[in-house]
Amino acid sequence: MVRTAPVTVYDRGMPNAPILIDADGVLCNFIEPFLQMANKITGLDKTVHDLTTWDMLPMYPKEKHTEILNELVKPGWCLGLAPYKGARDAVDELRKIAKLYCVTAPWTSTTW
Repeated sequence: MVRTAPVTVYDRGMPNAPILIDADGVLCNFIEPFLQMANKITGLDKTVHDLTTWDMLPMYPKEKHTEILNELVKPGWCLGLAPYKGARDAVDELRKIAKLYCVTAPWTSTTW
């Protein structure tokens, strides 16, 4: 369940100041689709309870890393991540008060 609270914007003389917002974990769920994809490739059954760090790749056999990474950069994989409920509305509201930039970890792929 996502809880929302009213946002108070303080005018400090910076109209349209930029806001940087992360994509995964804020706007959309990256973890579950990643785990599903990597589990399918490796035959393992990793869950969010197996996570100990932000980098999920080391949970999987090293010989499968290239195959997993190749899947991540396929056209449509990133765009296929479903937004969290309310994320689009939140983005629309933030755009009314600021320049909004979506940020995420860099990839050397045109699909991200």
